[in-house]
Amino acid sequence: MNPQNDKERLRKDYLLGRLSDDMRDQVEERLLDDNDFVEKLSTTEDDLIDDYVFGALSASERKNFEENFVISDERRRKVQFAQSVGLYLELADPQVPARPAPWWEAPLQFLRSYKLWIAIPVLGLLLLLLIVPPVVRWIKPGDTTVVVQTNRALIEQQIAEFNKRSTDPGLAAYDMDLESTPVLRDKGGIKRVTLSRNIKALNLKLALSSTSSHAKYRALVSTVEGVELFAVENLERESEAGTAVVHLKIPTEFFNTGDYQIQLGGIRPDGQSDSPVRYYFGVIK
Repeated sequence: MNPQNDKERLRKDYLLGRLSDDMRDQVEERLLDDNDFVEKLSTTEDDLIDDYVFGALSASERKNFEENFVISDERRRKVQFAQSVGLYLELADPQVPARPAPWWEAPLQFLRSYKLWIAIPVLGLLLLLLIVPPVVRWIKPGDTTVVVQTNRALIEQQIAEFNKRSTDPGLAAYDMDLESTPVLRDKGGIKRVTLSRNIKALNLKLALSSTSSHAKYRALVSTVEGVELFAVENLERESEAGTAVVHLKIPTEFFNTGDYQIQLGGIRPDGQSDSPVRYYFGVIK
């Protein structure tokens, strides 16, 4: 094998967490005093992100990437930015092939997969990516927050429309009942669901306490580590068998394997949200 390819493979395996402990220690020692190696590793990191976003990694490499690479906020932001750029390119060039996507890169795929009554209200937001030239062409690293926020807005709009409509009877969904809990004491106690490929929506029924009397609620969905994913506004209070509940429907496109929390707060007449209660659940895909 070409020695250059060997070096590239070493850097790639390091980033994917595929090296032995001894080899990993050797790489990390080089990072302390070899600036050229640091620069090359940074280039390999960028290439690896591009390969992930555009579906060039093998199944095992994708698994290693998701488990071992996206472990810091900085890398997560880089991935989100690259995925937002990929979304822009796919909008501009329909020949760009579609690929399976986790929640943060799912908006365009979602539009293709679901009813027109969901897609139409979202098209206005999608146009933001097209009518603002600086978004991609002139964007700087410090501006990635704008792209990530725009992508999140797309997702929130889609989920809001999804919750306004009656569930399509032909859409395979999984129903999960959740009780609120003040703190997460033991991850082993989280209720988890295994989602097969044919399950397209997760229908969550959030039980309300007897003291909660708001008509509308806001749900903020995050990872259990506190990374905010998206929020859903104006969820209505309902009554089932004498129990007050809030229904929250989320397409499974927006979940990866992991544990999540929902902060559900009642909306007061002045538009402000009361202190939220928390619900925990896990997804296995």
